[in-house]
Amino acid sequence: MDTRSHSANEDQLKSIQQLIQTTKFNDAITQSKQLQKQTTDQEHQIELWYLIAVAQRYAKTIPAALSSINELLKLDETH
Repeated sequence: MDTRSHSANEDQLKSIQQLIQTTKFNDAITQSKQLQKQTTDQEHQIELWYLIAVAQRYAKTIPAALSSINELLKLDETH
């Protein structure tokens, strides 16, 4: 991954975090899932699964949040 792609992904991760902070949980989930399709970087995939799970928990979709955590743990058991 080149530096520009990495920087763009970092900016998108920050944008998703801001959506969560402003209680736009469904938007955060949607953007996270879109970004997941665009990146193969495992570190970013882990971060995205985490952000999705957090947004789902705040949106009170607990079964979906647990499923997302399970996907995260498949990538990194120690997270």
